[in-house]
Amino acid sequence: MSELNDTTCEKCKRKTSAQFPFCPMCGTRKPEMYAPDFIKEMPDRYTNTFGLWKVTTEGDEEGRSTRKLGVHEGHIDEIARKLAHKAFYGLWFMAVDPEPVGLEEPKREPKSVHIQMSIDSKTWDLKPKQRPVVFAKIFENRPVSIEESNYYASVLMVFHPKEKEGS
Repeated sequence: MSELNDTTCEKCKRKTSAQFPFCPMCGTRKPEMYAPDFIKEMPDRYTNTFGLWKVTTEGDEEGRSTRKLGVHEGHIDEIARKLAHKAFYGLWFMAVDPEPVGLEEPKREPKSVHIQMSIDSKTWDLKPKQRPVVFAKIFENRPVSIEESNYYASVLMVFHPKEKEGS
C-alpha cells in the first residue's frame, strides 16, 4: 500500500487503503466515506440557517398529500420550534429565492391581460360586476384600467400607453 492512500481504521487501528469504504480487516465503515463533506455540493441558500423558507408537512399518515404551513423568514430552528405542533411526521423546508425574477420586455407592447388573484384573496366571492370596482380601487394609483372579464373570478387589466421620455 502507498503511504498517501493509507488510512487507519478507527475501530481496529490497522492501516488500510483509503480507497475502500469499509475496513477490510474488521468491516467498519470509514468516517470519510460515511459522512462526506456534502456542504460543498449544496446550493448556498441551504448552507445558511437564516432565509426565506416555504414550510410544509404531510397532510395524512400515508404521505399522499401535503399541508402548506406558509412562507416564513428566519432561522430554521426558530421556525421549526414555532411550527412543531403542526407537523404530522416532520417539517419540510424549501428555500425560497427572495430575489425577483428578471422580467423581459415583451416584443410588442401588450394592450391588456386577464388577471385573477388566488381564492384566498376573497375576490372570488364577488359578483362579476363588483369585481372590476374592487380591482379598480386596488390599482387606482397604477397606469391601468380595470374592466369586467368573461373568465371566472378575473378582471381585464388594460394598460395605459407609456409616456415617451422627454415629452
